[in-house]
Amino acid sequence: MLSKSAIRIVPKEELTARQELGLDELMEQFHSELKARKPLIPAQTACLVGLVNNEPVGFVSFGVNSKELKVWAAYLRPGYRNTGALQGFKIAIVRKLASQGETFHKVRWTRATNRQRVPQRNSNVYCFSRLPSGMQEKTLPPRRKQPRSHP
Repeated sequence: MLSKSAIRIVPKEELTARQELGLDELMEQFHSELKARKPLIPAQTACLVGLVNNEPVGFVSFGVNSKELKVWAAYLRPGYRNTGALQGFKIAIVRKLASQGETFHKVRWTRATNRQRVPQRNSNVYCFSRLPSGMQEKTLPPRRKQPRSHP
């Protein structure tokens, strides 16, 4: 089992040419796992890459608009999925944005729904949302089935 610190997270712009080839391979694996015909990741998103021994083992691509910070894709090679690395990516994204002057009062890391045209069974896709300060996440009570009224 790898420790969280074993994965070094760097922006895509800092990769060497050889590491970029490894990242392209990872993106292909991601798309083949999703069985996506077209790339789901918009070109203008920022990308952070996780390296182990200078080899890419995962990536997270994300974008920020006025309403929310959305993670388009978070992917890790199968052997690295239970290492807490996604948590490391989450922290790295928030730090990177903080260094650019973005502030998030609260960041939620939630599963994407099929509204984003991503299959729900895939647990590697997440999205962030921004909540104004002072607003708490509302937890809704479980919905009860309404009894059917027969005419």
